[in-house]
Amino acid sequence: MNINDQTVFEDEKELKGWLVVLSGEWQGRDYRLFPGKTILGSSHYAHIYLPETGIEPFHFSIRFENEEVWLTDLDSDAGLFIDEKKIHREKIVDETLFKAAGVEFLIKFL
Repeated sequence: MNINDQTVFEDEKELKGWLVVLSGEWQGRDYRLFPGKTILGSSHYAHIYLPETGIEPFHFSIRFENEEVWLTDLDSDAGLFIDEKKIHREKIVDETLFKAAGVEFLIKFL
């Protein structure tokens, strides 16, 4: 079972924000984000399963850590981009827009 099923211990975790898919086949879907690290990918073993063309099995992670939020590329071939700049690991702010494999995302914090 993966986190995007949104059924595993939801009531026991502190909601930190949402990840919204802004383009591609899964446009309009949003996923809840909780403390710690969340991995998005096309693998059923990723916390957020997104079988979008070009998204790799474990493409990127979002980590809530000590009042900071980090976006990290997990060594994907397609890369991870903020403002057309390829990143490996970047501290992000509320309402950051980014792309992975041509799919645009928005992250919203509480």
